[in-house]
Amino acid sequence: MFLSKVTAHGYKAASDHPLECHLPGRFSVLAGPNSGGKSTIIESILLSHRDVFPYTGRPTAAALSRSVSSRSIEIAYELEENDHSPLGELCRADGRLPEWTTELSASMGRVSASRTEAISEGQLPVLYLAPTRTPTTELSGRDARLIVELLRSQALRDRGDKSLKELRGRLGGLISSVVSKWPVADAEARVAEALRELTDGVSGHMPYLGTTAIDDTFLARVFEFLLAAGGADRFDAHRIETEGLGYANLLQLAVVLAAIPDLTHATVRDPEESAVDDVEADATGFATDRDAASVGDDDQGDTDDRSDEDRAAAMEEAVEQRELEDDAFFARQFHALVLLEEPEAHLHPQLQHGLVRYLKEVVEARPEVQVVLTTHSDEIVSACEPADLVVFRRGVSGAPAARTIASFGLKNAHLDQARRHLDVNRSATIFAERVVLVEGVTDAMVLRVLAKAWAGEDRVRRRFADALTITVVGSRIGAWMPELLTREGKEISTRLAVLRDSDGKTAPKWVTSRVNDHFGYFLSEPTLEPTLVPGNEEVILAVFDAMKISNLPWDDGDGPTSDNVRAWFARKGKGRKAKFADQFSAHVERDLQGVVVPPQMQQLLDFTWEGFLPESVVPTADASEEDGTDADGESHDAQVAEPPSGS
Repeated sequence: MFLSKVTAHGYKAASDHPLECHLPGRFSVLAGPNSGGKSTIIESILLSHRDVFPYTGRPTAAALSRSVSSRSIEIAYELEENDHSPLGELCRADGRLPEWTTELSASMGRVSASRTEAISEGQLPVLYLAPTRTPTTELSGRDARLIVELLRSQALRDRGDKSLKELRGRLGGLISSVVSKWPVADAEARVAEALRELTDGVSGHMPYLGTTAIDDTFLARVFEFLLAAGGADRFDAHRIETEGLGYANLLQLAVVLAAIPDLTHATVRDPEESAVDDVEADATGFATDRDAASVGDDDQGDTDDRSDEDRAAAMEEAVEQRELEDDAFFARQFHALVLLEEPEAHLHPQLQHGLVRYLKEVVEARPEVQVVLTTHSDEIVSACEPADLVVFRRGVSGAPAARTIASFGLKNAHLDQARRHLDVNRSATIFAERVVLVEGVTDAMVLRVLAKAWAGEDRVRRRFADALTITVVGSRIGAWMPELLTREGKEISTRLAVLRDSDGKTAPKWVTSRVNDHFGYFLSEPTLEPTLVPGNEEVILAVFDAMKISNLPWDDGDGPTSDNVRAWFARKGKGRKAKFADQFSAHVERDLQGVVVPPQMQQLLDFTWEGFLPESVVPTADASEEDGTDADGESHDAQVAEPPSGS
């Protein structure tokens, strides 16, 4: 299930004309210019939903239209194909989906929302990370409520309920143990002596230094998150307000995602081990309390033969569980909507690309989670599928419009081509530590997909391949950019690799004098396409077939070779290189394990990867035996790459 449609009218960008936004699925990216309507849609979601964390203040009434009499927000959810979300199944059983209208009005200078959503409390929670978010408040401040929800989520995952009673007991015991120790006991005695002198003449009183109630407020104040660089440990961690805002923002997002109870992994409580089932969900999806008076009675009303002490304990647990459910942010069956505005704020361009890929994986794995981003970053957009995008524009009349690319009816082949071109046209060269320069889009497209094949099943290498900055220079790669990025002693890039065609020529003189630990030069001999053939003959056959090439560059009974493919592209196929690269990339993506990475690209990727992981976090041989990797992260059957060559 997912929020599929938001229609605002009479509010902000939709002041004069309705703004209807169709979200394509459980992962959406809202892109477009300022004042295009992205924030209007986000704020409309916040105003129309009851359960929002953290609490957001009501916007000023100036945001309401003066020319529209009925100012409203319409919300509609729908089921995905083969929907398996817990709340979706409840709604399917009930035969209705959440859909409602929220009326907006002015009240004491603020926007007042009249919500009429037909859904139970906690079943449609919204977690909002504003563009002006302050992770230090939520994760290390004096009201870190988000951490409490994280602990409850972990309790649900491990034990099947959200109770933190055991944790509170441990903390209470620790605090109580110091009451009789110095300096607490001595300070208490000094105050007692003074108070006796003040009160004994009328009614003597005795003061005691006790412990505070170990409740959620206490937990929110006693815990905070710390951060340490990779390879460090808990004792080297420091408070997050001293860390860069980019990493603090990512930490906050990580905690938000972890705090959402994982319904796909939650432990199911055994009814026989529980004294009482305090809450059950009926077929409509509304959470209902069981009658406390019926606890312990079966359907036939058999006599409860438990002792008074057992019954009292059961009733106490029932009350505690009800209070826990009342105070929890999430219901037992829910659909969580994460709204993340401008994730690129304070975030390095390479981390932006990996962030989107990770969020898509989370949504894929957890059917109860939906993520909506707003962005101005081409890095964020390049990491998306075109079908994920909603582009906001204003028409000639000035009316806002939200254009959902998934609704355009484009052919899948066109969408795939758009995605691959979005993926390779990224401009973060000057900010990246590891950069690859290529001459054309086809080189970048093929290198990007082969980097995924190079990464294999290694999780860190996959992230590295996703984040690798590949810049299309568009012409012969000269000395000026390597000179800028890898000037000796003033290096901007830790590793800069150049990939270009040799065209039968030797490397320029400036290359041989510059190759070092920071700069590598790699040649496709004589051009890209022939180097892809060895080991990939079946792939090349499939690509030529997909391109509908009738006169193949090899005779019947023979197959593709570097020589005949080279000759074909030099003559008849001269204008088909882009199509070939597109089809080759599409084929490789469908079977990453069935491709051989050409030597020059293998060496290039090894060069850019070298030194990426600190020695302190490189897996040891013992630790990596199970997943088939060596201590340096290489697959056991991987081809050993030669060091980068200058020719």
